[in-house]
Amino acid sequence: MDDEDHKLWGHITQGLKAIENNLFNQKASPKEESKGVSKESAAPQSSKKQSSKSFKALTKIATKMTPTQTNIQDSSDIDRALYQRLIRGKLPIEAVLDLHGMGQEKALDALRRFIPSHAHRGRRMVLVITGKGERLQGVLRQNLPEWLNLSDLSSYVLKIAQAQPKDGGAGAYYVLLRRR
Repeated sequence: MDDEDHKLWGHITQGLKAIENNLFNQKASPKEESKGVSKESAAPQSSKKQSSKSFKALTKIATKMTPTQTNIQDSSDIDRALYQRLIRGKLPIEAVLDLHGMGQEKALDALRRFIPSHAHRGRRMVLVITGKGERLQGVLRQNLPEWLNLSDLSSYVLKIAQAQPKDGGAGAYYVLLRRR
């Protein structure tokens, strides 16, 4: 990352604080580990129910944040058959944008030119390649769904879905554009 990216990341994370009682970092005490009992299973029943509810809530939040199959618009905007063809990679790709190696600002600018241009040409299905990043945490990969929800782009985009392995898998997205 260059200095500009570090400054942006510092600005974004400035107000964040660590999560207390993080369920994923809880460890059993050495005594309980030797008995094969975790803190959660050794806890009273009410605490166990609370922990289960918290885990479900965290999972729900994490699922919403995962960019694998992000709904750009309400699901009523697309019929089931078309959506199935989209996520299975059965729609013909009419244009490709490769954002590999671009910084966030340059990638967003390229996306802002690419999406409207192809939508005005009547294209329906485009592929945007972001790359996977380290451990699937690539900045472009994570930001693409948010960028496509920006007011200047969301009017062109009907749906997005993670690409099939033959088209780039976790490092690419199918973008279904609205009819003009």
